[in-house]
Amino acid sequence: MYNFFCRNLKNYMSSCGGEQDYRSQISQVFEGLLDQSTYQKWKAENHPFYKELNNLVYRIQKEGEISPLFETLGRDLWACDYLAAEDPAFNTETIEEQLKIINLCLRGQYLE
Repeated sequence: MYNFFCRNLKNYMSSCGGEQDYRSQISQVFEGLLDQSTYQKWKAENHPFYKELNNLVYRIQKEGEISPLFETLGRDLWACDYLAAEDPAFNTETIEEQLKIINLCLRGQYLE
């Protein structure tokens, strides 16, 4: 599931084309999902994206309680050593939009 998701997410990210709209801005954190070395770098630097991504992984796992696609992705992320840590400091609306993008990618919306 993780590889399928990443293929779709890469296509989504390339469709954004470096634009500075809202969805492009909230998608920047996805770079850590696409590249585990980026995630590890953010961890070492205690980068704000590290905390945001950990919160997002937590929410992916919570969504897994109602969606088998999110459940599978959550397990795959856990197997890849992504940390799930809730952080209420992040904007709920932003998280919901990020989850919508993830859902589209899980469903193959951005396959080529």
